[in-house]
Formats: sequence, structure tokens, C-alpha cells
Amino acid sequence: MPSKDRTLAPKETRGTRNRRAPARNADVPKTSRAKIRMYRQGLGDCFLLTFPGNTETPFHMLIDCGVVLGTPNPADRMRAVVTDVATVTGSHLDLLVATHKHWDHLSGLVQVQSLFDAIQIDRTWLAWTEDPADPLAKKLKSARSRAEEALRMAVTRLGIAGDPQAASVVSRKFSTLVRLSF
Repeated sequence: MPSKDRTLAPKETRGTRNRRAPARNADVPKTSRAKIRMYRQGLGDCFLLTFPGNTETPFHMLIDCGVVLGTPNPADRMRAVVTDVATVTGSHLDLLVATHKHWDHLSGLVQVQSLFDAIQIDRTWLAWTEDPADPLAKKLKSARSRAEEALRMAVTRLGIAGDPQAASVVSRKFSTLVRLSF
């Protein structure tokens, strides 16, 4: 990546560490090995896996893409990561995997949405918690909705009670919670 900040540089590893059968990996041509690119954009997750395909075009899978709240210059960091993903993949992901709905795993989808909009994504896998047919997922979503409504009411009551400073604190924390839920 074109940045001097080493924390933004991807770390590549190749599946060559099989201690029980080292000669076997040596026999495998480099072009048939999977590549795992782990981005070091700060505390958060983003992995680009590239597998040899049945054609000349490799299969690209992105697993998560985010940084934790409070990371300095998060949009700039995510812009560098997603720009590199687009360059490596030719702006084409075969699969985007969102492991779970935490900001440090998915913030890049929000922070640099315009860059993601320019990437063709063939398929998306989401966590079971996003399955509208899953009974436990429905229960968790309902409980979260009730908690969000309780926070909205608390902000309103604090404002009405004449404590605008407390209402402001709760409102800021609530805004963070809503951002986490996309």
C-alpha cells in the first residue's frame, strides 16, 4: 500500500507451515497456494483470502473490515485498506463474510461505503443472528429493540426533567449504540 504507516501495510502469509510434511508443500506450485492477507489497520479485523480458481481468475473472499471505536483517523485507515483490497482483487470480491455485527468488524462498510460501492460483490454471508427465520435471532433482535427504545425514553425524560447535560451524555452513548447496529 502506498502509505509509510506500517500499521496499514497488509501482512501476507501462505499455507507453507505443515511441519509433518514439509516436502509436500515444496511440491505445490506457488500459483496453486492460497494467500491470506491480514490488514493491520489498528484494532479491528479485516482478512482478504485469495484462492486459486478453476479459471485463471482467483477467488477472493473478504472477511470483515473494520476498526474499533476510538481509532485515530479511522476513515483514512479504512480507505487505505479498501483501496488495497480493490487493487488486489480488481474491484471484484466473490464473497464478503460479515462474522458478526460489531463495529470493529464492519465499520469500514460504513466509513468508506463509496469505495465498497465501486467493488462488485457476488455473494455475502452474514451471521446466524441476521437470519430472520431463526427464533433466537428474532428474540435477540426484539430485546435489542426494547433496550434502544428504553434509551430513547431516558434521553427524553432527562431533557424534560431539566438535565440537558445528562441527556446529552446518554444521547451520545445512544448514538454510538445505533451506529454499531448499522
